[in-house]
This record gives sequence, structure tokens and C-alpha cells, in this order.
Amino acid sequence: MDETLKLILDELKVIKQEQEELKKLVSSMKGEVVKDLKPYFDSVEKRIDEKTSELNETFRPTKYY
Repeated sequence: MDETLKLILDELKVIKQEQEELKKLVSSMKGEVVKDLKPYFDSVEKRIDEKTSELNETFRPTKYY
């Protein structure tokens, strides 16, 4: 019984260590995804700004003097 309990505790220890490693990897991957997507979002933001500016020019009231 004591031997079985020791084996279970050892396995739990290994699982905890591997879980911590996975947390670190996921955190690192999340950072990489954000970093890799930044240029895409920057270009989308620029495109939206350009189109908004075009729409503003199109719908701006014309002044007649």
C-alpha cells in the first residue's frame, strides 16, 4: 500500500511539472501569435482609416459660394 501511494505521488509530481512546462509553452505561443498578427491588424486599421476618410470626403457637404 505504501509503495502504491509513493508511485501515485511520484506520478502526480511529474504531471505537475509537465503542466507547468505546458503553461510556459502556451504563454510563449500566445505572445508569438500576438506579435505575428500585429502587422496584419495594423494594415487592417490603416485600410479602415483610408476608407473612412474617403467616405467622409464623399459625404461632406459641398459649400457653394
